[in-house]
Amino acid sequence: MNKISLFLAAYIVILLSGCSSDKQSGLPEVYLGHVDLILDTATVRSIKSDDFLTKIFAVSFSDTTNMAGKPSYDLFLIGRENFFHISEARGFYENQAGGLNVVMQSRKTGMKDSLMAAWKKFTESALEVNTSTGSGYQLDEILPLLNWKNLTQSRIIPFISTYSSGMYEKIGLKDSLATGVTMKTFIRAEAGPPVDNVLFKNIEELYVNASEQENKILRSALLASGYEESAGTYTHKTSGKIIINVKDNGSLNKLSRMKVRLASSTQPLEKTYNRLRVSIKNDEAWFYFE
Repeated sequence: MNKISLFLAAYIVILLSGCSSDKQSGLPEVYLGHVDLILDTATVRSIKSDDFLTKIFAVSFSDTTNMAGKPSYDLFLIGRENFFHISEARGFYENQAGGLNVVMQSRKTGMKDSLMAAWKKFTESALEVNTSTGSGYQLDEILPLLNWKNLTQSRIIPFISTYSSGMYEKIGLKDSLATGVTMKTFIRAEAGPPVDNVLFKNIEELYVNASEQENKILRSALLASGYEESAGTYTHKTSGKIIINVKDNGSLNKLSRMKVRLASSTQPLEKTYNRLRVSIKNDEAWFYFE
């Protein structure tokens, strides 16, 4: 290759890089908030009965909600900076075992329009807003336009969410409305002092199995959330790394494994919860979904 060709190739790379960085300039500040995991009932019940995961590893609570007229059986494992929302693959999530939602959360409140505009920079897919209300607050979740009744197998859905100012006021963060808060501050205000003592610090790595279409929409959500891309690996300045393996063979588990950073070193542990295997050494915990 001659010098002119080399310079031309370098120039093209710079132009392409510039296009990506231009799109990402001025994006709202967003973090990886939590992951929604849809697991088989036997695995969820095994987790619920385990004192280590539900009392030492995380703060936990169970809930049953109504979604589109069907029950959702949920378990929450709350860490210091992230949490897991685990749903049983029955009721609303019938036949969806292995499904995954990757849920981003904005630093500031009331960012629905800005987040929607940011995501549309990276996708031509239709997006929708799911709005839910609580006592004195509102949660807006932006996600791909879906027919929820047609979800009958494992799948990946990215969400970018934002709370109204009422939520921050409710949990004692009114003084942070102008600047926003980190996930650590948000969870501490919401979950209270018990979360200070758990081992679960944050999600450090997610290894995702995605179809071509799922990869496109998840990629767009991650770029809109401030992630940088390199050969299928997405990194963020303050959130966990996400590695996407693109495969269209109908992989049951959309999340194959997950690395969690612990708040302190602990004794080694190897334990199986039906189709989930947990391996802990020092200050790392690995979750393998089988």
